Amino acid sequence: MATKLPPNGPLNLDAGLQRPNFQKQETKGSNSPTLYGNDGEIEDVRLLTPCSPGTPIEELRRRYWQDGVIWVKGLLDPDLVNGFRAAYLSMMDDGTNMLKPDTDPRDGIFNPDTDWRESTLPGAPHVAAGLPDTGPFVKNAIRSHH
Repeated sequence: MATKLPPNGPLNLDAGLQRPNFQKQETKGSNSPTLYGNDGEIEDVRLLTPCSPGTPIEELRRRYWQDGVIWVKGLLDPDLVNGFRAAYLSMMDDGTNMLKPDTDPRDGIFNPDTDWRESTLPGAPHVAAGLPDTGPFVKNAIRSHH
């Protein structure tokens, strides 16, 4: 049986309140990077403001409602995160040659000799890249969610 997430997502800081109304911020001419997606430039990109695990809940709520996201630096143990990253990327690399040979999976260095399209998600992204929705990467991606 699937678990139903609260309407504000898995981190429901304000159960019963409306979803955040993100404040539009001027980003042109700032230090914000220009990011691109499948449909071109992504608008309203801005750098995240980090907070610490000791930040008061009121400030976390304010930032969530202002920005729609909270970035808590130091919340997760970096060794645990990097260990998971290495295990996940090693599993995804199995049979795909996705990672550059002789590199640490923790670094996640893509193999430049591999067609990047082979590493797109199963379903519409894979098919849109002009590939059949089969193969080792598709199999590994599905396996990673079971």
